[in-house]
Amino acid sequence: MLVYKLKNNRLKLFLLLISFTSLLGQQKFNFEQISIPAGLSNSTVWDILQDKYGFLWIATADGLNRYDGYTFKIYKNDPGDPKSLSNNLVYSTMIDAQGTLWVGT
Repeated sequence: MLVYKLKNNRLKLFLLLISFTSLLGQQKFNFEQISIPAGLSNSTVWDILQDKYGFLWIATADGLNRYDGYTFKIYKNDPGDPKSLSNNLVYSTMIDAQGTLWVGT
């Protein structure tokens, strides 16, 4: 009976140690809050999408923002440019199977 309890306790200790090592191996996540002072065009964000190049595309109430991890490039409606956004209110973004970015205004 004593041998059984000893083996049982060793098994429990072994399982406990294995669970701690799996906790130590967890990936650590870093979060960075990005806001208007950092360059975001508007604090009202409706959609965020990451493309295959790592850019974050952020749909806001004042344009489409592309964030590379350091700086923003803001795309807005330009009445003199027919290739610009049709509206600065950007509600959604999507990337299709061919990798084309679609923007919903």
